[in-house]
Amino acid sequence: MSDPKKADQAEKPEAATSTAAQRFAAAAIGAAVAEMSTLPIDIAKVRLQMQPRLPDGTYRYTGFLQAMVKVAGDEGVGALWRGLQPALVRQVSYTGLSFVLYEPVRNTISGGRPKDE
Repeated sequence: MSDPKKADQAEKPEAATSTAAQRFAAAAIGAAVAEMSTLPIDIAKVRLQMQPRLPDGTYRYTGFLQAMVKVAGDEGVGALWRGLQPALVRQVSYTGLSFVLYEPVRNTISGGRPKDE
């Protein structure tokens, strides 16, 4: 027969640990994919927000999808990703540093490794 006390005291598997470089790489990949996926949406949003009123009182862009289609048609599909390089630098550095620094800062503030929950 098995001892119920031993079953309750079974060791929990150790949590997987990752190096700072692995966390940075994972964050960089995720941030890059997210930025490349959402930049066309951001381009359309900014174009809608910043457009001036035309002389006849109308606007060049009348809606979100129309703005994306018009930008792609007038300026080429690549215009939807204009500014990708600085956006990637911003997102990869911010997200990567956040992933790398979170655990050490948390552990420093809490006085060591936090207890398992």
